Amino acid sequence: MVVYYILVIIPGIISLFYYLTKSDKTKTITFFLFFSFLWILLSLRSYEVGVDIYTYKNYFDTIRTIPWTELFGNSMLIEIGYVLFNKIIGSFTDNFSVFLSITSFIIIYPIYLLYKKESTDPLLTIALFINMSNFVMIFSGLRQALAISLSIIAFYFAKKKNFFDLY
Repeated sequence: MVVYYILVIIPGIISLFYYLTKSDKTKTITFFLFFSFLWILLSLRSYEVGVDIYTYKNYFDTIRTIPWTELFGNSMLIEIGYVLFNKIIGSFTDNFSVFLSITSFIIIYPIYLLYKKESTDPLLTIALFINMSNFVMIFSGLRQALAISLSIIAFYFAKKKNFFDLY
C-alpha cells in the first residue's frame, strides 16, 4: 500500500512547485515522475494484481506458441489485434513480465502525452486520474486500456488533421 501513497505524494509535492512557478518544466516533471513510477509499478506487479492478469498470462503463453501459419485459424475468442499484439511480443520473448512492461508502456505513454499537453493543473489531473475507474482498469483490463490508449493517439491525429504526425 505504501507504493500507492508514494505514487501520489511525490508528484503532489513537485506539483506544489508548479503552483509557485507556473513553469511548464515543473508540470512536465510532475507528469513524468508520476507516469514513470506508475509504469514501473505496472511492469513489476505480481500476476495476482488485477483480476484478469492471470488470464492474460495464459493468452500470452498460448498465443506465442501458435505458429504464424495457424494463428488466424485458431478458435480463441479474443480480438485479432490483441492476438497479433501477443504474437509479435511473444516472437521476441517468452517472459510475461516483459510482455507486461511493454504493454504498460504502450498504455501509459499516450495518457502521459495527453495530460502533459492538455492539462493546466497537474495535481488536479493526477488526483482525478487516480480516482477514476480508468486508473483501476489499467491494472487488470489490458485490452480495454490498450483501446483507450489507441483512442488517445487517434484523438491527436484527428485534432491535427494529420494522420501521420503524432508529435
